[in-house]
Amino acid sequence: MGIYCTYTRGLVCTAFCVFFIAILEDPVESSSNEVSYEVCESRNCGGNRPNISYPFYIPEEGRELCGYPGFELKCEGTKTMYGPFSVKSISYSESSIHLVSQRDNSCFVPPPFNLLPVNVFLNKSDSLRQLWFFYDCINTSFSFPISPVNCTSNVTYNGSVALLPNGTFHLQSGFCQSFAMVPVQLGGGFSNQTIKDVDYKELLENGFQLKWDLLTNKSCSGCQDSGGRCGRSRDRDFLCYCPHGANPWDCNSGPGTVFRIRN
Repeated sequence: MGIYCTYTRGLVCTAFCVFFIAILEDPVESSSNEVSYEVCESRNCGGNRPNISYPFYIPEEGRELCGYPGFELKCEGTKTMYGPFSVKSISYSESSIHLVSQRDNSCFVPPPFNLLPVNVFLNKSDSLRQLWFFYDCINTSFSFPISPVNCTSNVTYNGSVALLPNGTFHLQSGFCQSFAMVPVQLGGGFSNQTIKDVDYKELLENGFQLKWDLLTNKSCSGCQDSGGRCGRSRDRDFLCYCPHGANPWDCNSGPGTVFRIRN
C-alpha cells in the first residue's frame, strides 16, 4: 500500500511523509518534554560533597526533570543547600537526608526562622524537636524549662533557649523582642528531654535527618539496576533515562512508547 497525493496537496503530503519517517527512525522521547541520559548524570557541588541524583536535582540546564518536585538543591560555593540548611549527607539506600543549620552555633544571635521547604514527601522523625531562642524578654516566666544562651556577647541580647516538641510552643505576643526556631534531633532513643538535659550547641552541630517516601522509589531502583538514570517528564511522574532513549520502566524494556523527533 502506498501514499498518494495530488499536485495541490503535494507540499502537505511531503511534510507528512518526513514527519512519519522521522518517528519511525527514532522511537524515543519528546525533546521538549523530557531531557537526556547525559543531563541526568549524578553530580555534586564540589569536593567531597554529597552526590545529587533522583529525587534531588539542581535546577539548571533543564535538570529539574532529573528529580522530583520539592527536592530542589542548590550549590552555594561548595556547599549543598536544601532551603536554608546545609546538606551533610544523603543516603539513597535509606531514603534519608541529613541537614544542618548554617547559623554560627558558637553564639546563636537573633536569626530569621529556619523553615524547611514545603515537601509532603519528606517525613519528620519522631525524635525531631525544636530549639527556640528568645531575646530581650520582658517576662521570663515560661511554662517550660529554659537555659541562658551561653556566650559573652549574649549580654546584648539577654537570650534564652528551650527544647520543645513540635507544635507545643505558646508564646504570648509582647513577651520578647524577637525569637527564632531551629529543628534538631534527639539521639539515643530519648524523647522526654528538656533543655536542661542536653547541650544545645551539640544538637545544632549534629543537625537532623528527614526521610522521603515516594511511590517511584521502586521504579527508580529497577531503572538504576538496568543501567538507567531516574527522572520524569512534564506529564509523567517517572521515566527511566537510558543510553538508547527513555522508557517508562527500565532500560531492559526497549525504547518504550514515548517518541522523540529529531530536528
